[in-house]
Amino acid sequence: MKNIIELNAELEKISKPEIYFQQDHQTFANHDTWVIEADVKYFSNWYKRITDKIDDIADLDSPRKVKFIKLFHQDVLQKYEDATRFNHENLEELKSTFSGQYSTPDSMKKPIKPCSELLHYGIEDWGNPNFLKFHNIIQLLGSIFYSEDYLVMEDPDFSLYEEKYQLEELLLEKIEMGELSIAEFESDAEKIEMLYSYVELSFYFENIKILLKNIAKYLDTYVNLIKKLENFQEDKLTLEEVFDNDPNNLKLEFSLNKMDVAFFYKTLFDAKIINLAKNGQKKKYTNLIKYIDSSNMYYIYNNKLDKIKNINKEFTKCQKVVQYKSQEMNLLELIISKFTKRKEELLAYKEEGEL
Repeated sequence: MKNIIELNAELEKISKPEIYFQQDHQTFANHDTWVIEADVKYFSNWYKRITDKIDDIADLDSPRKVKFIKLFHQDVLQKYEDATRFNHENLEELKSTFSGQYSTPDSMKKPIKPCSELLHYGIEDWGNPNFLKFHNIIQLLGSIFYSEDYLVMEDPDFSLYEEKYQLEELLLEKIEMGELSIAEFESDAEKIEMLYSYVELSFYFENIKILLKNIAKYLDTYVNLIKKLENFQEDKLTLEEVFDNDPNNLKLEFSLNKMDVAFFYKTLFDAKIINLAKNGQKKKYTNLIKYIDSSNMYYIYNNKLDKIKNINKEFTKCQKVVQYKSQEMNLLELIISKFTKRKEELLAYKEEGEL
């Protein structure tokens, strides 16, 4: 019974955060953990701690413990579904999680670094994880506080550092004019630090969703076995039903490089073969870029499949960098040749009376 109680407590801790902001350290904490220090290792340890407890109670010879596995399976699926509905890129939804508590528990040491000190990378290289992390932080900073259709690095003449400083200046102006409401601080540095704290909080909730998804998948292996043993009927929720709300399920593979994928969709969009509702977005390709980034698509990179993400960089080149026009021409000629070949095959069927 002890493991069952502890497992339930861990799951409740995931789904019921106690978020507070410590003004002296200018960052958020959840329960007894600074959000900025909740790294990949932190969440992998949390996952292992929970799955170990699941294994401890998963005695399929015990009807009582089988019932608990089913109960936790449905409980985690519901928590995961709730997490997919929470928009962690919306400032007001992030604020709704904040308890308003400002005191730090005596058991907690101050965080190792403030949020803004994490923004470092060597050179602008999309294969560099530090650069990619920096890019994603600035992207999220703009999406939350400036505009929901904000896209970083649209201007190829700006470095990521330059765009960072420009965005910070724009956000300080919004705060000064009363267009952006956050906690009151005297210095600009403190105001900026607060913004980055919200960005880290947003990443934290994204990782919470991933954690719940992985726990749900782990429990699902047990429940599927139980269904085989007991001819168990479908429950109100299944993992597949919850996955329908998660955009990263189906896998589409392109036999093209990433730039060609961008040209492919841009051409279809410009030719009005495909379309996406603007939903108030001012820029032409904003929703198309968001759709591609959120879809589970892959492209060929170094003879291996790699997931398509952060494709706004390629869209910028498509529109502004002249030397890529020859690549666009080559792609169009490839598509035309394949369609021409297919048309010839259909004409052959027609001549033989089969069409």
